[in-house]
Amino acid sequence: MINQPTKIVSATGIEITDGSGRTLIDLAAAMASSLGHRDPAVVDAILQATDANLGSGFDTTGPEDLRSLGEPFDSFAAIAITPSASEANECAIRIARQAGQVDDGASGARFRIVTLLGSDHGDTLACRSAGGRIEDQAALLPLAAGFRHVAPGDARAIERAIDAQTIAVMLAPVDWTRGGEPFDADYLRQIRKICNERNLLMILDETRLPAAISGDWFFHQATGITPDIVTASAGWTGGLPGGLVFVADSAHAAATHGGGAGADSHGGSGGDDDSDGGGEFGGKSQFCRSSAMPIGEIDYPLLQAVIAATAKKIVAGGGPSQIAEAAARCDEAWQAFVDGFEFVSGCVTVGLWAVMRFDLPVGAVRRAAQKHGLRWIQSSDTTLVACLPILDSAIGGKLVSSPVEELFQKLRLTLETIERQTIES
Repeated sequence: MINQPTKIVSATGIEITDGSGRTLIDLAAAMASSLGHRDPAVVDAILQATDANLGSGFDTTGPEDLRSLGEPFDSFAAIAITPSASEANECAIRIARQAGQVDDGASGARFRIVTLLGSDHGDTLACRSAGGRIEDQAALLPLAAGFRHVAPGDARAIERAIDAQTIAVMLAPVDWTRGGEPFDADYLRQIRKICNERNLLMILDETRLPAAISGDWFFHQATGITPDIVTASAGWTGGLPGGLVFVADSAHAAATHGGGAGADSHGGSGGDDDSDGGGEFGGKSQFCRSSAMPIGEIDYPLLQAVIAATAKKIVAGGGPSQIAEAAARCDEAWQAFVDGFEFVSGCVTVGLWAVMRFDLPVGAVRRAAQKHGLRWIQSSDTTLVACLPILDSAIGGKLVSSPVEELFQKLRLTLETIERQTIES
């Protein structure tokens, strides 16, 4: 995701105020919180957690408390809270390598992780090495060993990259080389099948995909697959730095007992052609703090409070599925731009996530949007991404508040401006 230069001094709901005092509608507000900026439930959670812990070193109960809240946390064997999205992915890498540390006498310990060219998993050394963006790696040479990169969208390339030392496949459910467009569901299912057959862990990086706005808690759920590890951040932490690692029974058992993913840990069938499942969610094992499981040794009660408040409010509103009606209306509005402007080549939506493709460099489009009171995130040279939050008005499928109506009016003015400039040039 390309960083934006806009300096934000305050934010509420779907609106932000920049350094010049202008109010902008933030098309990417869900990146901070799936409930919108400064949601009252999140603010209250921060104030209460600070009041309860400030001065005590924030030494309270750990993130295992999240699992006691129910949906979606009780579906996992273990959960870790980390101080950043990058460290969530670093933690996932560590769990996978921990799972591969048993030497079976034939191939030795397994450590290698297959990732995708063009991917971006964060800014630590291991994450930059795992990522496939050469421009981000140049300043960090030599990179950490143990990663093999293949072209996105080609499941057979992943299969060819696997060797006796491979322990996992790590990718995001969207293709960042195409600005964040979702991968085809069949592609992800093929990878799940390969991992089952080759006794590998499947790690999904959802740290840049806001919680719940897809219509499910996680982006991958619409595909029917079950990964072994999921990392998350966007939308969960109220705009605070932080990350989450969700560990299924399969990965938890492998990392705490060793020996790799194990045929039994993937639902028992391993290479079953009809199986799209990984570890069966709904695990009963306790959150692990032992040295054998490299997560959960530090508590982050402030982040925990925000994450819990976010999930509780979404559940109270009926859950992620309640955005369906709002998402359908937004999709209709996005698609209208595709039909109305020749330089817009397409728009892909999943819930309230939208990636718009242009036949021209989008820097000018983004700058024009800002002049019309919009903050729009550039995700590649030719794509812009929007992820609207689940505002109070959206819970129950009624995303009809005036700022949302206004944003589509401003979007049309933005694209009409670009159209005139194109004609005049």
